[in-house]
Amino acid sequence: MKRNIFSLFRHAKINLSNLCNKQQQQRSIRTSTYNFASVEEQVKEQQKRNEEVQDMPELVRDFLDPAEFYRQVKNICGINFFCGVPDSLLKDFCAYITANVPSSHHIITVNEGSAIGLACGSYMGTGQPSLVYLQNSGLGNIVNPIMSLAAPGVYSLPMLLLIGWRGEPGKRDEPQHRIQGPATPGILGK
Repeated sequence: MKRNIFSLFRHAKINLSNLCNKQQQQRSIRTSTYNFASVEEQVKEQQKRNEEVQDMPELVRDFLDPAEFYRQVKNICGINFFCGVPDSLLKDFCAYITANVPSSHHIITVNEGSAIGLACGSYMGTGQPSLVYLQNSGLGNIVNPIMSLAAPGVYSLPMLLLIGWRGEPGKRDEPQHRIQGPATPGILGK
């Protein structure tokens, strides 16, 4: 999976290490509501607001600005096809895509594996990578399609995965996400 992401950036003629260095230098986070000077400042603010809601699941959603993320994905990666399974953590982005992308370029799929297959088919037809969105609980559903179609040893079809991280360590969430959340980095290969 990592290799597919690196292929995507290579395909878009972006040097990933330069992009990462630039992002680390800036360390400024813009969410849809707040501007933070650093990741640490954002985490501190999230923790403060989540303490205020006590035992309830995370009520504060601080994500990247959907319009800005869309522009970056389109400009840096050349992505103009989106598919996946909607997730409550990604609902702002999904709503933005639904409102701003033609329905022929945004397909909500019945499961995550279908989204991977659709993204692969789109790349084979257009030569442009796609963005697949899903919740981390859907990672198990993408193993076979990724290994059969997108793996470097097979067809090496690039795509960008946008994964909602339910059960993220340090954030309250529903009980069913408490196992999947901490396991997610290991599943993705850290």
